[in-house]
Amino acid sequence: MGKDLKGTELGRGIHQRKDGRYEVRIYKNGVSKSFYVKTAAEARTLHKKYSKKQKDVGLCGIDEIYSMLRIEWAGHIQEDSLKNYDYHYRILSQYLTNMPLNEVTPAKVQSVINKLQQEYSWSICRQIVNMLRKIFHRAWENGSVSYNPMQEIKIYSEHKQLFEKNYLEQDEIKIFEQVCQGRRYCDLFLLLLYSGITIKEACLMNWEDIDWKNNFLQIRGSHKRIIPMELKIKELLENRKKREDTSKGIIFTSRTGKALTSKYVADELRKVSEFLWEKYEWNRDVTSTILRNTFIYQKYMEGTNLFILAKILGITYETCEKEVEMLEETH
Repeated sequence: MGKDLKGTELGRGIHQRKDGRYEVRIYKNGVSKSFYVKTAAEARTLHKKYSKKQKDVGLCGIDEIYSMLRIEWAGHIQEDSLKNYDYHYRILSQYLTNMPLNEVTPAKVQSVINKLQQEYSWSICRQIVNMLRKIFHRAWENGSVSYNPMQEIKIYSEHKQLFEKNYLEQDEIKIFEQVCQGRRYCDLFLLLLYSGITIKEACLMNWEDIDWKNNFLQIRGSHKRIIPMELKIKELLENRKKREDTSKGIIFTSRTGKALTSKYVADELRKVSEFLWEKYEWNRDVTSTILRNTFIYQKYMEGTNLFILAKILGITYETCEKEVEMLEETH
């Protein structure tokens, strides 16, 4: 049984942190996930909602999922942002309120969005669609729906043109990995893809920044931080260490052994794009931004908490949330 700072029991899965916030720990399929709220009442409500039996969860409606999300958001984002969410949800609730999630189909959602675009500005419609994506992503995470109907939804810009996709799909990732093989800066390009760090941060990395034992990377630059080193990153760096001269300390150097610049790496990455244009008829460049966005979208789809993702990227939660929303718009 968890307790608050005064020693009062709060119930299973709930405890109060030293900073005053309440942590709610939910277990699903053997995996734990933590949420943070401001009050004990919010913590109990959140724990109760997430602890519903699986047989009842399919009957859960959009209202219930939004309530869960709002309680979670309340501990982290500003009040004005919450008011905006509530405003957009009130508009949405006129169309989908009280409908069980397992009865919502892509056709139904697309029909609602088409109606919204006739009655509201593109900006408002975009916010509502982003909210729907959050709701159904959470519903899919907790088993309320067997598939996410928002994956098939399209929203058009003010000029009626689809957003350009700003990240790589799984099949494109495989092609990119293959094309990089054998190139001098293959390891650097793949590190950008696998870690989400910037070119400048990759160029500043030293061998001493790697904690091989605890699997962490120390990131230098204007957003100093420590990020987890996943297995594929560790294998990549271990193989590089066997091949390269580590006496200079810098992990990635030019052919003459000097430190790399962001411009030089961007130019080398452009050569990869030119090859993809020519051989695979890709219709866009693969930039460091595309690689970073791919990392963000992959982690988001894996269910990584946005607060954790923001810390890995060295940005604020609000910025991370906006970037995810922009990527979802192009899905």
